[in-house]
Amino acid sequence: MREASSALRHEDHEVPDDKSVVAPILSELKQNFLLNITKNLHFRKAQLRSLIKGHAELRDALDQALHRDLGYDAFTAKFNSHILTDVEMRSSLDNLDKWAKP
Repeated sequence: MREASSALRHEDHEVPDDKSVVAPILSELKQNFLLNITKNLHFRKAQLRSLIKGHAELRDALDQALHRDLGYDAFTAKFNSHILTDVEMRSSLDNLDKWAKP
């Protein structure tokens, strides 16, 4: 079991686990939601494409994490996680225009 930490590590930089960092971001998100301010479709599609690319690039690391955390072998990881995730991301990308509010 890993020890709890006050910060998360992501590659070469530390991500603070600090309410003073999260609170203003959360406040802005809540305000934007209430005012119906959203990111445009171009931005959202770019984010989904980036997510799809990142998922493919990190497949080996994800396999290791799924094995370590859930005991998944490569076959189980592929069919219980990767395929479902890929289908969801690609479906979201393909349907975003249809789902967007006019």
